Amino acid sequence: MTVLVEATIGTSNDRNKQQSLQEEATIVAKVATTVAKEATTVAQSIEKSQEKSIDGVKRVRFKEPSLEEAMNSFELAGSSRDEGEKFWNYYEANGWKAGRNKMKNWNAAARNWIKRSNEFTTNKKATPKQPSQDQLTAYLKHGHL
Repeated sequence: MTVLVEATIGTSNDRNKQQSLQEEATIVAKVATTVAKEATTVAQSIEKSQEKSIDGVKRVRFKEPSLEEAMNSFELAGSSRDEGEKFWNYYEANGWKAGRNKMKNWNAAARNWIKRSNEFTTNKKATPKQPSQDQLTAYLKHGHL
């Protein structure tokens, strides 16, 4: 009778250990699932902070160009590398802002810079002066001014 009681107690202890191990495994699995969900949430929030979705098109956050990138962009657009350097220097000095707002697309700003560059050139042709009334009279009388 004592052997039978000891065998029952032994299997009872084994069952308790097994049940305890299963409970620990369940807890570990729940913790792992929670950690994985939190990691996914953090990764998604990082992606959202770096990208904006507008009409289904993802935009990457603004990254200012290097001097070489700006100069190459101007050269490819048919302008001069010098003009690209002027563009880069201007916006670098102003913190890559367009007015009070942070720039969103430096390529678009560069295209506008090139488009408007003719308005700001200092080598404009001088408009010829109209001759005065006395000069016209002298020309008619003598054939020269």
